[in-house]
Amino acid sequence: MGMGMGMNTYPLSSYTFGTKEPKMEKDTSVADRLARMKLNYTKEGMRTSVEAILLVQEHNHPHILLLQIGNTFCKLPGGRLKPGENEIEGLKRKLNSKLGANTPTLQPDWQIGECVAVWWRPNFETIMYPYCPPHISKPKECKKLYLVHLSEREYFAVPKNLKLLAVPLFELYDNVQVWLEEALSSFQKIRACYIHLPQQLSRFQFNMIHA
Repeated sequence: MGMGMGMNTYPLSSYTFGTKEPKMEKDTSVADRLARMKLNYTKEGMRTSVEAILLVQEHNHPHILLLQIGNTFCKLPGGRLKPGENEIEGLKRKLNSKLGANTPTLQPDWQIGECVAVWWRPNFETIMYPYCPPHISKPKECKKLYLVHLSEREYFAVPKNLKLLAVPLFELYDNVQVWLEEALSSFQKIRACYIHLPQQLSRFQFNMIHA
């Protein structure tokens, strides 16, 4: 059996972390988010969103970077694309907005890699699927998760109202509810999008590069 695709990961200590102005969420509840999604759908059609999988290493094990909002809810950095926006360029824009410094020369060189997963939202509900059900002709959202290849040294500017966590993949797998539960009404959606990340990443061979 052949080896998986190679990917270099570098120690968390190789990266520098700073802060920048707060990045406030547009919605205060899941209901508000779905209502805004419905309004945007009438204007722009299906929502397209992209999120980044950023990996580092600690103790010779891959860790994934998650943005923590409040005390419990965590998510991958990314967000909604503008109508007609290129997915790769849109993800770079979102990454700069969420983690890039205000000074362009300090912004990371985002190397967008493989699309690891595609998720579909058939209706204005929290549940998403890894396929578009055949009876759904007008899905409401398509979310794509991209692997981002980080350079050995980068500077990340984290909004003051958020935390950037490095979570071991095995903890993500074993404790999805701890890391990703936003609220009971939205748990299925959060769980569906991220619970399979360790399996989806298992086809890659992680090269642990030590500083």
